Amino acid sequence: VSASMGIMLESSSERLCKKGGPHWGSPDKQPVRRLQTIENAGRLNIPFTTGLLVGIGETRRERIESLIAIQKLHDKYGHIQEVIVQNFCPKPDTLMANYPSLDLKEHLWTIAVARLIMSPEVAIQAPPNLRGDNLDLLLQAGVTDWGGVSPLTLDHVNPEKPWPNLDQLREESAKSGYE
Repeated sequence: VSASMGIMLESSSERLCKKGGPHWGSPDKQPVRRLQTIENAGRLNIPFTTGLLVGIGETRRERIESLIAIQKLHDKYGHIQEVIVQNFCPKPDTLMANYPSLDLKEHLWTIAVARLIMSPEVAIQAPPNLRGDNLDLLLQAGVTDWGGVSPLTLDHVNPEKPWPNLDQLREESAKSGYE
């Protein structure tokens, strides 16, 4: 096991950065900057984790384009270890508090497309704490790694959503034929 750096691409869509979009006024969310960071890590041979935030207003085509951009960088440098396909969950007291959560079918579609686009050695992750009772569906769609689940720490992005019990993850994985 090797350590990995990471930054979520979230989306390669510049459209989402325009006025009224979810990334408007967030210069650190500019796709060109995030892609450059991922490329710089590749040039330096640094193992890297990245991914998409799905359900923030992007289209299926934009998701595909984002995954292809990640795969192209992996083809060039071979440094992408994991791609996280994280479903959007609204949070209170944010500008997107009233925005709907990503539909399960759309999440599964995106995971399946990620598995098809990404090289086999690249793990596909989806946070298991954000889908609870649908862990088997995540595995069937193409998840190959539960990611940084810990019995000791909170999910720092979604602290209000506790990690599933490790025994539960083990059982769900075994039901689908995985360790």
